[in-house]
Amino acid sequence: MYRIYNNLKIFTISMIYALFLTLYFPIDDSMIDRGNYLIYAENSLIIVGRYLDESILALFFNEPVWLMINIVLSSFLEPQNTLRTIIFVSSFTVSFLLLRNNLRYFWILLIILAFPNVIKNFIIHIRQGLAIAFFLIGWFSSSKSTKYFFFILSPFVHASFF
Repeated sequence: MYRIYNNLKIFTISMIYALFLTLYFPIDDSMIDRGNYLIYAENSLIIVGRYLDESILALFFNEPVWLMINIVLSSFLEPQNTLRTIIFVSSFTVSFLLLRNNLRYFWILLIILAFPNVIKNFIIHIRQGLAIAFFLIGWFSSSKSTKYFFFILSPFVHASFF
């Protein structure tokens, strides 16, 4: 029962954290890089085509997973909602995985999640926030195949993970 209560508490806190980051900050050109992310959300298919015109390697080394996620989401969402979805998923995933990891450090981890340098990875450096989420899914996975799958996937969302 105690474990269910803790997971529900962590789920609720992670949900509030992700909703706050998703809804509180504007999705427009007012923030650094936001305009570029809107272009990705709107034109990822065109960008993939340009890379493929160069070579398959050009696509391979220019974050193809990031582009594919944008293509899928933008096929049924507006560009602003594509970004909101990515911000929500990455911030929820990271906060849930971190807070659930070790309850002894719950309050310290909660404070760390509130640091501006952490928050900016979700709302300004959106690709990096999503890559961190993928990396942490792998890190906390008990399955070796899942672990390495997400480790390998991370650099194809943001090249800094290479």
